[in-house]
Amino acid sequence: TYFRRLLEAHGELVDDVNAAAEMLLGKARGLFVYAAMAAEHVDRLVHRGGQLSLASIRAMPEGLDEFYDQQMERLLGDEGTDALEWRAVRLLTGAREPLHVETLRTFLGCSDKERRRTVARLSRFYPIRDRKLHAYHKSVRDWLTREERRDVTSGLFVDVSAAEVDVAARCLEALEGVRDRKAAAAGTSATTAQPAETYALRHGVRHLLAAGRGDDASRVVLDLEWLLARCRAEDALGIREDCRAVVQWWNRRNVPSSSSSSS
Repeated sequence: TYFRRLLEAHGELVDDVNAAAEMLLGKARGLFVYAAMAAEHVDRLVHRGGQLSLASIRAMPEGLDEFYDQQMERLLGDEGTDALEWRAVRLLTGAREPLHVETLRTFLGCSDKERRRTVARLSRFYPIRDRKLHAYHKSVRDWLTREERRDVTSGLFVDVSAAEVDVAARCLEALEGVRDRKAAAAGTSATTAQPAETYALRHGVRHLLAAGRGDDASRVVLDLEWLLARCRAEDALGIREDCRAVVQWWNRRNVPSSSSSSS
């Protein structure tokens, strides 16, 4: 099996390869992503001079949730959910696409040094590709947002609705930045748009609607600078879909309840 081959590579350090492999197989619960993380854990343990034994294998987490819990708690340290890294996790969970590192910095309102440290520390959960933070696996988001985790003592739960509110606020600030830069420098082209502004132009309206801020979303789609910026980005389809979403949001809001219509 996969685990047997993994442990045989360090056979001289393992008391009983077969027993250790069976133990890991049970912990993985059929999930390959656990197997991949377990392999990295074993490699790190060996390279740091740790003892790879049945006892150390037995001490490994049971299943992905426990694996993620241990890793995140270790990462956040004493600050816990007050840490900048956890604020980043909330934003990344609420985002509608992988966030550019500069978008994350803008949304967090932190320094570039703090952003680099945060991104580096979160790389176990959100590796960087093309300067964007991608979830290591869809199970990361599932673990963070699973409803039965809402009351875990560690606080490591992300309320998606609350995350939408946070991202919506950051998007509105970024969209205001588009207007401010346009007023300060007439003729600014779309190529100079900051990553956070680009994200907000593409997804801001949907975040505002999800956060219940229909008035703000309506103002955005009627804003000439928003329309021009989307046109410069050749995103006519996005304009249409955002405008349609705003209309649908107001239609749902204005539909009379069954109790009022029957009275």
